[in-house]
Amino acid sequence: MLDPASAERVRRGHAGREQIPTLEDRADEIGELADSFSAMTHALYDRIDAIESFAADVSHELKNPLTSL
Repeated sequence: MLDPASAERVRRGHAGREQIPTLEDRADEIGELADSFSAMTHALYDRIDAIESFAADVSHELKNPLTSL
């Protein structure tokens, strides 16, 4: 069942990586909307991971030359 508070927990980010439940038993627009929200949330988390990885790489690459100076 779709928890109405899931979207709020995702927005606030207090619970870490919150998953939006899918409504696989519903074959109507509500089920499609829940699937879309779930996929969108997963894609956002993937992008956040990529940004964090990039920031860590940049920080490492900048720190090494500065340390040797």
